[in-house]
Amino acid sequence: MPKIEDLKHIIQEFVNEFKPLESVQCLLPLVDRRTGADFCECHVKANTLITLGTTDVPLDPEEQPEYRANRDIRLNHPAFLRMKEDAKAGRAFSNIVAEYTKDFDEAHPLKIVGGQHRFQAIQDALATGVDEYHGLKVYFNLDMSQRLDVQLVSNTTIAISGDLFDRMQETFQGPALRDWCQKVGLLAEDQDFADQYRRGGPISVRMARSFVTNYFNGRDIDPTKFDITDTTPVLCPSGAHDPDWETLKNRTPSIWSDEQLLQAAIEFSLLVAAQRSALNGAKQRVKPDYPEKALNAAVFSARGSPRPSGESGCFAPLARGGSCGFSR
Repeated sequence: MPKIEDLKHIIQEFVNEFKPLESVQCLLPLVDRRTGADFCECHVKANTLITLGTTDVPLDPEEQPEYRANRDIRLNHPAFLRMKEDAKAGRAFSNIVAEYTKDFDEAHPLKIVGGQHRFQAIQDALATGVDEYHGLKVYFNLDMSQRLDVQLVSNTTIAISGDLFDRMQETFQGPALRDWCQKVGLLAEDQDFADQYRRGGPISVRMARSFVTNYFNGRDIDPTKFDITDTTPVLCPSGAHDPDWETLKNRTPSIWSDEQLLQAAIEFSLLVAAQRSALNGAKQRVKPDYPEKALNAAVFSARGSPRPSGESGCFAPLARGGSCGFSR
């Protein structure tokens, strides 16, 4: 079926299911000229939106279906609490961004990729009997690259955090970094990177990249010139494309199987666990940043580097059951 006919068929299918305020004759197929993505704009009743929509949306449903694209709902954020009250008072929201697809989760063909807070507010209002029309921007026939673009743009309209941008970019590249972090203990099994790092939570993509980058930077230092070499650790950029990270991966095909890097990361994850264990259960009151000292930017960026001798022993005493060295 030609693309234009296929698009007409899908839009007709969408209209039959969602019964938007606009008739199929009034729904104008539009195109994002930057990516070639097809979409339309319309208004749908809250009951239909909530029944057939979902915010539980993977970025890569085929290869990485268990990892989500959306941010966590900020349940206690003042703006969200106000949004919920507005929804119950009958406010009609607009520009909720979604993809219409039955390639996965057929029971919920409308995948919400932008506006999850509004979606939740509408759902709460619907439970009290408020069933208003709400504005949607609905995409059709997205490929992987277009889907990433839509999700990035949709989240950017609400001040997307650098950590979430990095996580989405890394997910688009594949699961290698996340799988490696789970393997060495920097992330728990099936845990994803933080969408915005907080004390006690999962690490961010930036933290993982910085650890790995400084390991290889340190390994490349000439031991005979160590005294005259600038060994200042680097922090990988966040919220933007990182060409140095891509260069490192391309020039190091064995990066995720490097045994010394694995050992250094395992020892570091033990350090993080030991620091938290030592202070989270402390009898005396400690400052909230003390249990997280190992994840201070100055520490995780510096601790990735091996010693000049090539030994990956930054945390060897801890791996043998020793002290983490700065529990206070």
